[in-house]
Amino acid sequence: MDMLRGCVLRRIDAAGTYERTLDSPDDWYDVLARVFHLDLADVEAPERAALWDRVSRAHHEWEATAKPATTL
Repeated sequence: MDMLRGCVLRRIDAAGTYERTLDSPDDWYDVLARVFHLDLADVEAPERAALWDRVSRAHHEWEATAKPATTL
């Protein structure tokens, strides 16, 4: 299973869980196209930039307020 939440791509399969943060709009749009088959080629550059800006900003706000994981 692949899941994209903001800038975090998570893959869960028989081998376990893999997670990575997408740090650039090129990576983010590549994942949308390659993994989720969402071709956004018809979206104009200014709209693509605005979408990435919104997702990236929300991700950084989430990181700033996320509670650190506790260890056992």
